[in-house]
Amino acid sequence: MSTPVQTRAVPTAESAYSTHSVSTTAAHEIAASLAARCLTRPSVLVVFGSFHHRALFSDALEVFRDVLRPVHLLASTAEGVTHDARNIEEGPGLTAIALTLPHTSIHPFWFELDDGPPSVWSDAFIRERITLPGDLGALRHAGILMIADPRSIQLDEALTAIDASAGPMGAQIRGAVTGDRRHAGLHVLAVNRKITHTGLVGLSIFGDVEIGGIVSHAMTPVGARLTITRAARNEIIELNNRPALTVMTEALHNFSAARRQLMAHGIWVSIEQTCSTTASVHTGFLTREILRIDEARGSLLTAQLVREGSRVRFALMDPEHAHDDLDMALEAEQSHAKPAAVLVCSSASRQQESFAAPDTEVELIARRLGRTPSIGLHGVGAIGPAGNRAYALDGMVSVITLRAHGS
Repeated sequence: MSTPVQTRAVPTAESAYSTHSVSTTAAHEIAASLAARCLTRPSVLVVFGSFHHRALFSDALEVFRDVLRPVHLLASTAEGVTHDARNIEEGPGLTAIALTLPHTSIHPFWFELDDGPPSVWSDAFIRERITLPGDLGALRHAGILMIADPRSIQLDEALTAIDASAGPMGAQIRGAVTGDRRHAGLHVLAVNRKITHTGLVGLSIFGDVEIGGIVSHAMTPVGARLTITRAARNEIIELNNRPALTVMTEALHNFSAARRQLMAHGIWVSIEQTCSTTASVHTGFLTREILRIDEARGSLLTAQLVREGSRVRFALMDPEHAHDDLDMALEAEQSHAKPAAVLVCSSASRQQESFAAPDTEVELIARRLGRTPSIGLHGVGAIGPAGNRAYALDGMVSVITLRAHGS
């Protein structure tokens, strides 16, 4: 008499997309496709929609709930979306991936403007809102999937507070920064039935799934390292005891003709951090775009809180470097088992300015990761870990992988 073979339930995924301009019609098309292929009720349904779908995005989500009945839903609109090896930016796009995650415990959360600035969040308040390591006993914490609007919340402060509350290993947060840096509330964020235009939403996931991946940058450092000698919050006032604008102007004047061409993509600053990471312009540095110049004060304003004494370098977005860095990171990722699903979170500026062919980046990801079911969005940037801390990463692409734990 033969003994039945015991098979281990593993994560699975199915994805679909539509370019129909009517949000509810696009949702029906995708839901019908997924329903025909999904054998069970999805543990999580992730939905990304281009900005064309902002007005009726909540109606589209209701279609998905009615047809697929996902246990949890995480969704956002953005500047553009991706599906597998296809980039959808010029016209309307709606894309979704249905995740079946056996042996997991999944917990939704959100923070809005009414919750106050992250600087006043206590550990007790954070743990009241988010289920973190230790809250479920010995059950392993796999990480957090998060989507945030950068203008309505001080995102780096929020990530720091959540990581600190999670303990020495942090919360292992990965995700997308959607919206627009200059205007709050332009996009829709949703988790389960909570729909908002501000703050952040996410899912904290425990159990038998591995949430990993890579973060790749598009920057090349230029000029010498400098020291911030005077600063106020996100304003760099002096570098090496001289007006920051003067120092930057002199550095730009000395750039080669090739580097001056790269300036069309913007000028960035790499700010020293306390931990080391390969996901930035230089080990131990985090990139931030220079958003505004204050000529009267001779200062530079970024989206990052800065402190006096930090070391910085200027940086430029380099298409050739971006492609090579992503390719090398994906090659390293191939040493792991093939993922069950992939989420791609990238910056719109990277897509529009860095690659001549619109599908180049997602084609590379699909080729390296074996045509795994994948969806993605293009927003302001990505959220990714640097050591045991998470940061909002400008000009980056975060490739998030989900696979069985221990595979």
